[in-house]
Amino acid sequence: MRAAHPAPPAIVPRHPGAVGAWAGRASALVHRGARWGRIGVISALFAPWIVLAGPTKKILLAIALLDIPLQIDKNLDYLDDPAQLGALGGFEISLTTVALVGLYIAWFIEHASARRDDVPTAPFRLVRPLALYVLVAAVSAVAAADVGLYARGLFLLVQLLLLFIYLVNNIRSRQDVRFVVTMLLCGLLFESAIIVGLGTSAESLNVAGFRVFVDTATQDIGGPRFYGTLGSPINAAAYFELILAPALAVLATSLGRTHKVLAGLGVVLGLIALVGTLSRAAWGATIVSMIVTCAAFRTGGERRGGYGLAVPLLLLAVVAGVLLTFQATIATRVTGDDYGSARGRLPLAATALEIITDSPILGIGVNNYTAALPRYEANFTGEWLYTVHNKYLLVWAEAGIGGLAAFLWFLAATVRRGREVWKRRDPLLSPLALGLTAGLVGQMGHMVVDIYSSRSEVEFLWVVAALIAAMSRMTTEPAALEAR
Repeated sequence: MRAAHPAPPAIVPRHPGAVGAWAGRASALVHRGARWGRIGVISALFAPWIVLAGPTKKILLAIALLDIPLQIDKNLDYLDDPAQLGALGGFEISLTTVALVGLYIAWFIEHASARRDDVPTAPFRLVRPLALYVLVAAVSAVAAADVGLYARGLFLLVQLLLLFIYLVNNIRSRQDVRFVVTMLLCGLLFESAIIVGLGTSAESLNVAGFRVFVDTATQDIGGPRFYGTLGSPINAAAYFELILAPALAVLATSLGRTHKVLAGLGVVLGLIALVGTLSRAAWGATIVSMIVTCAAFRTGGERRGGYGLAVPLLLLAVVAGVLLTFQATIATRVTGDDYGSARGRLPLAATALEIITDSPILGIGVNNYTAALPRYEANFTGEWLYTVHNKYLLVWAEAGIGGLAAFLWFLAATVRRGREVWKRRDPLLSPLALGLTAGLVGQMGHMVVDIYSSRSEVEFLWVVAALIAAMSRMTTEPAALEAR
């Protein structure tokens, strides 16, 4: 008789790891189910937002970009005395603030309702220098004599850092770049038209809360100073010196006729408006940045956009026309008496150096320069008492040596990225990067003689840096970005 064989087991494992494999599959199914469940809940709760996500995001981003020149805002808990000496006097709530809230809500919903790979995030290295600067500024609280002023200054920096992070992460394609450039050109044309229009009346206006300004108490230095909606002639000058070189660069890109018409009108009207600010430093910075832009079009080894000498000749003709039209105003401002404006900056710088010597590491706290001024008032003998007109000294005095190092790193990294994008020889991105970088370098020179701490100045500088950073990411990740 044959020996009886034991009955086979009911379940025979195929291999020793079968049980673990089944457990892994079950875990994956649970994870996938949880993710789809989360997506379902979010879709049900935020269906209107998801449907309108594309148009809503564009509208909100357009509002934030157009608010750079328009400056529609409200300062809460405003302090007049520190503001009179150059500090940020209030907690600034603006159209940009409101737009940021909506943009981040839409971004959160986009992340939560999509697969992780569908919403790429920017490498942290693009944000790191500016994030470090804001972090050091936040740490300066330990040295702030006036915590209220510190809070006002940090409130603005955090807002604008959030805007920078959003732009770096959400400008993902050439179409996004076109949209941002379109909004910037529309802002340039609108602000230029306002200032040129004011030149015919030389009167400030306030229509339904929309305020545009002319300073008529400056006839002795060349005439009234026009600054439109930007709050001061220096703010307006900073805006135009940073936008005119990129606008000129648009003429040599692969963008269509509409963009080039906007850019051409913006350059012409913008130069006229810049003259109206009567800022000599901005005049010099703008001329240098625009010349650099034109020279690089001819020396890049290849005609990007195919315009050759057309751009430099156009610039020469426009500048010559502006000089001839406003020669009396320009000559008076350049050669006439400035009533101590330039000379008065020297004691301000000397005071800043004393403050830095007393607190070189931690500084005196963000937005606390005016709080420290009374301790050094004895150094002034009738000169101008004000915040130091040098951005670099101001950053060092308020945020310490770490803040200055981070700020310089941020500027240097932005210039390096702009140069790298220019070298890519892309018919759209390269000329834009050149113009943006040239404008930034010109403004870096102007920072030696002005404060650059108002919202319009800081916001536009950081928007330009974010656009350059986004384009640098685009050129190194073409496949992923162009697919969107």
